[in-house]
Parts: sequence; structure tokens; C-alpha cells
Amino acid sequence: MKSPYRTFHVDYVALPRDFSLVAQNDGQHTGAIEFSTYVFDLSGNLLNVANKQLSLNLTPENYKLFMSRPVRLQLEVSAPVKQESFLRLILHDIPSNHYGVVEIPTGEVGHLPPLEAQNTPASDAAPNAGPPAKPTGKQ
Repeated sequence: MKSPYRTFHVDYVALPRDFSLVAQNDGQHTGAIEFSTYVFDLSGNLLNVANKQLSLNLTPENYKLFMSRPVRLQLEVSAPVKQESFLRLILHDIPSNHYGVVEIPTGEVGHLPPLEAQNTPASDAAPNAGPPAKPTGKQ
């Protein structure tokens, strides 16, 4: 991808009940969630990608905690500044093979405030949030 480019921090937030965690005989709950952000030009050519897969193997105590809070993850992806493009955001529940997908023109998100700057009550902060994920796609 030719510079100059802009880096986007994509925040995913999902309800834990939307994921299929499988109860095991030993009381553990297993599953996997894939978060992906693709950047396409207006002709549909793939320009960049970032993704992260979470493999879950939760004890009964951790499963109860997991189910009590939103699931959050952040990906970083870059898109060209001087070329029209759009982001395709994908959330994939691997055990059920269910997808959630949305596409957003990058020009529409250029002036949004960071998530932390929005007036969000402290009780809405997602306790499942860990440190931001490192992008695995090329930049």
C-alpha cells in the first residue's frame, strides 16, 4: 500500500451470549472468536488486513465471569489517505460458523472522537477488555 496512510483503531464490543461456547465433561467451556478488519478499495481490491483469533478454554469460574461482561478487542489497520476505501469489520463465532459483518467507508469515520473521549458511564466500561491486540496484517 502506498503512503500516505491513516491508521484506524477498530474497537469491537459484543455480548458474550452471542458466542457458542461448548460445555465439556470436565466443566470447562471452549470456543473461539475471530475478529477481522479488511480494507478494500472501491473496486473491491484488498489493500490491507488485520485479524486476531481468541481461543477460549474457560474454567467454570472464568466462564461465569466471561458471561457477565461484554467482550472487547481492538485491532489496528491502515488505509490509504489519498484513495477512497472502506473497512469491512467481521466478527466470527467459529464453533457455530456465524458471522457479523459491517462495511464502513473510511471517509465516514475520519472525524469520530476516540472511544475513550465519548461520554460513556463508567458502568458501561467493558471489564473483558484486555490490552489492545497487535495487528497481524501487513501495514
